[in-house]
Amino acid sequence: MSPQVRSTVDRQGISLSGLIFTRDLAWLFREQPISDVDIDAFVEIVSTGYATGDFFALQVKSGESFFSDRTDEGFVFRGDAHHLEYWLRYPVPVLLILCSPKQGRCWWQPIDYEYVRQTGKGWKTVVP
Repeated sequence: MSPQVRSTVDRQGISLSGLIFTRDLAWLFREQPISDVDIDAFVEIVSTGYATGDFFALQVKSGESFFSDRTDEGFVFRGDAHHLEYWLRYPVPVLLILCSPKQGRCWWQPIDYEYVRQTGKGWKTVVP
């Protein structure tokens, strides 16, 4: 896939994630507009119409290639140790979002020791 097409798919995934958090949950979605280090957006939870001050970070992965490795429990995402260490040390919880712009759907999994398994080359998690 060419870089331009990849960028378009990435943008669709971020937009779709933002739409789901703002339209379906009425939470605040704050995209990171500047080149980042693996954090694409922050979400602030809203309860009974008021911002709570409770945040979490998002790493959004978009495109059909993220849905090719599937188990009975969900989609398998594999990553390298550097990214995992960064996300586990992050000062707020990090959620991995897998987006299929083609289907108009996203799936998520918290990045936490409970959901991560080390592999010989890195790590993996199942996104239900």
